Amino acid sequence: MRRLRGLAEMFLRAHLVTRMEGEQRATMVAMARSLPDGGAAARFEQCGTG
Repeated sequence: MRRLRGLAEMFLRAHLVTRMEGEQRATMVAMARSLPDGGAAARFEQCGTG
């Protein structure tokens, strides 16, 4: 039972970290788009390179 709980916690943590990183990336792209020359950064992100 401990192993199952440990695995569940590990997967939950990984999921939350991945989700937070995605939200942070989206925020940075939105901020870059608002800059005068930020379109290049936003296009770079949309190409799936991040």
